[in-house]
Formats: sequence, structure tokens, C-alpha cells
Amino acid sequence: MNIELKNFKPSASLSEETTAYTATIWVDGKRACTAKNSGHGAPDDYRPIEGRNYNDLATLMKQIADHHLPELLADTPIKGTEDNEWMKDCSNETIFSFVIGKLITKKLMTKTLKQRFRKNVLILEEDGSISLLEFKGKPKIEPIHIAVVEDQHPDAIIMNTMPLDKAVDIYMTAIDKHDRESREGESS
Repeated sequence: MNIELKNFKPSASLSEETTAYTATIWVDGKRACTAKNSGHGAPDDYRPIEGRNYNDLATLMKQIADHHLPELLADTPIKGTEDNEWMKDCSNETIFSFVIGKLITKKLMTKTLKQRFRKNVLILEEDGSISLLEFKGKPKIEPIHIAVVEDQHPDAIIMNTMPLDKAVDIYMTAIDKHDRESREGESS
């Protein structure tokens, strides 16, 4: 089941407690519903597209929840929990919201990583952390900068040269790991 966010428009200026955004959700290549959040802490608002009704949307949410729940259960536990087993008791709409939330996070992280790639060379370290290399004057990163890093660090895994989806997944994993280690350090 392929789920995509299209026409995604986040609004940082309206985001207070949650990400304010509007988007169209596509499932298996077809428009499924619209989604929005005002950024004030309320849950996302999903609306069926023209020609569909809320029963159609509820059926879709159940299909997506059934399909994605195993993946969510296997993910890193959400902050403050030991595992994700509690998700089994969530409504289909809540699970659907988790799936959409992951897509939103990936969209936002993709934007952030593209910005980093413009000004930094990112190296994936053996422990999964990421080092950022900057050049004097902070120029836009060009192939010559990548070549310099490859010359100085021949064994380095340079994220700027990876397929973007792979680099984003690695970037998100590194951030999750860093956040988890920070929380563990705070609780000790």
C-alpha cells in the first residue's frame, strides 16, 4: 500500500504545539482525502475527497491501519514508552494519523537535509552518527568540495552522494538515536 503526501504545505509561523499544514493524501496512485492541522495541538483533520463520504474514509483508514500497524509496532518506541504494544488498542484513525505523521516528518527532514547538503558535506560515521564538514566562507557545496573530502577521507561514506531517500532514512535514524541517547542521559 503506497501512501503519499502531495500538495504538502507546512506553516512554521502557525505551528505552536503541532505542525500546521495542509496536504492531499494519495493511496496507491489515487487521491484519497485531504488533511490539515491548524498547529494548536488538536488532532489532524481528514476529509474525504469529492465523490466520497466519511464511511469510505473510515474504510480506507482501517485498511491503512491494518497494513501499517506491524511496521509501527516494530519502530523505535515513542518517547516515554518501553514498546509500542499500546498501539494495538488505538483507533484506526489514530494509527492512520501516526502513518501520516511519519510521512510529514520525512517531508520535513528531506527539506532540512537538502538545506544541509547545500552548505555542508555530511559523513556517516561507523557508529551511525553524522559529521558535518563546512568549508571556509560557507560556500554552496559543489562537486569539488565532495572531491576534497573524498581525497582527505578515502574511507568516508559521504551522504551527499547517496540517493536522497536513503540519506533521509539514515539522517532520521541518526536523529532518533541522538534523541534517545539524550533522553537516557537525562533520566540517569
